[in-house]
Amino acid sequence: MSRLLALLYGAACYAVFLATFLYAIAFVAGIGVPKHVDNGVPTALPLALAVDLALLALFAVQHSGMARPGFK
Repeated sequence: MSRLLALLYGAACYAVFLATFLYAIAFVAGIGVPKHVDNGVPTALPLALAVDLALLALFAVQHSGMARPGFK
């Protein structure tokens, strides 16, 4: 019974991944989704760069902290 549940769980995970991946493709292509990558409010370049750099810095700090031996 546990092997069957593991198989069903694995199949469900693959199905969710496939749906997510297909949605990501549609999001980038702008086909069949309510919002796509080209939708949105245009903003000034300096503000967009500041937000991108802040998000990148947040990722770098979190990633560096979790890479430490003490965290593992």
